[in-house]
Amino acid sequence: MKPLLPIILFSLFIACSKDEKLKDVSIPKILVLKEMSGSFAADASPMEHSLQWQETYTLTNDGDFTKLRISLDGKKEASSGTYRLVQNASEIYLEFSHTTESAIIGSCTKGIESLMYKNDRRWRSTWSACDGPNMIYESAD
Repeated sequence: MKPLLPIILFSLFIACSKDEKLKDVSIPKILVLKEMSGSFAADASPMEHSLQWQETYTLTNDGDFTKLRISLDGKKEASSGTYRLVQNASEIYLEFSHTTESAIIGSCTKGIESLMYKNDRRWRSTWSACDGPNMIYESAD
């Protein structure tokens, strides 16, 4: 039993550390698209000052969200659904499940978008994993 005690204690420590990390992440109320670049290395320079559209996620306390995109010509498109905070082995994500199909859903999985936590203010879209653009959002809170 003695040889197993350090392993058990270490496992408990790791399990508690993961839960604490998830609790420390505050869910923003509004996320604003700040940077966008191509998913390939040659296109990787940020285009902050020449974004192709403005985009926001507005999140409510009850788990609902609305995503709004305004194109350069003023055309507005919106999509909504539910969101949740998810943690895998090493990363934290906001996962958005859209209730309707929309051209503004940028993801590798139909109807579900994910933003990966980078720091207290910044989240990165995972769409670039399947050749979508690299998109960085900042909290407007």
